[in-house]
Amino acid sequence: GSQCDALSSCNLTVAVANSQSGDVISVAEGLYSGAMFPVLVRRNVTIVGNVKTGVVFSGSNMTRILDVAGVSVTLSQLTLV
Repeated sequence: GSQCDALSSCNLTVAVANSQSGDVISVAEGLYSGAMFPVLVRRNVTIVGNVKTGVVFSGSNMTRILDVAGVSVTLSQLTLV
């Protein structure tokens, strides 16, 4: 799996792009927003926040945060706004 946090050079886009089908991408607590969205998801992955609350993906009024095509994505412990 991949680890991502809001303070490192890793971001969700990079973690998803570098993932393999079946990977679990663990996202650290923080607010994720800006130009990283929409994230293109083209592999079967699980994206999970590492805390029950406090992992927020803010699309800043975008119509799409994740662009999922032809794959299955599981989301857990994330807030999408």
